Amino acid sequence: MRRGKPESLSRLLSEGLSGEVAEKVLWALALSRWDDILGNLTGRAAPLRLEGERLLAVADSPAVAHELNMRGGEIVKELQLIGLKVSSLHAVVGRVPRRKVARAKPAPDVTVAEEDVRAARSRVSGKIGSEDVADQLAKLLATYRKRFNR
Repeated sequence: MRRGKPESLSRLLSEGLSGEVAEKVLWALALSRWDDILGNLTGRAAPLRLEGERLLAVADSPAVAHELNMRGGEIVKELQLIGLKVSSLHAVVGRVPRRKVARAKPAPDVTVAEEDVRAARSRVSGKIGSEDVADQLAKLLATYRKRFNR
């Protein structure tokens, strides 16, 4: 049940996670939505990296690179809706990396101590209006720290 006004994912991440972790989560989210954003160009182009606020993408042909550059504003708006800090797109011709379909390895069971959850809760306390969201985010932060030794 949602209470209050909806918050953007980027705002929740920036308030609850460190800047670097939030950026990586947003980048992963953008990568997962890339095919939906490109539509008919799916598989013919891929994002490479962010250079400041400019997204560098690679296309498999000059025609696809040209279309990406022409649709840059539209693509940038979609990425901004996700929360990615990007203001322009530049496409170059090159080899488009094939996406590997990774076989999911079962994640190890992680048991988080209640004191770790309380410590994470104190970090997000007062930054998020909804107590339910703050509690869930604290559990997520504590689990992340335990799982990845951070």
